[in-house]
Amino acid sequence: MRGESGYENVCYNFRVPKKRSWTDEELTAAVKASYSYRAVLTKLGLIPAGGNYVQVQSQIHRLGLATDHFT
Repeated sequence: MRGESGYENVCYNFRVPKKRSWTDEELTAAVKASYSYRAVLTKLGLIPAGGNYVQVQSQIHRLGLATDHFT
């Protein structure tokens, strides 16, 4: 459908990635002080939900942080 300007009104449904609200140093400290991924998320002020688990686990792996103390 074209508007008055002659241009098509198109709605694109995509998400722009948000900037992380925490630093690598904060993640490192949270991992060392936690016994689960859920506790890490909570310490970082994140909602313990699927996408946040994936993001945090990915960054933990990237940084080579030890999680063998997690239960």
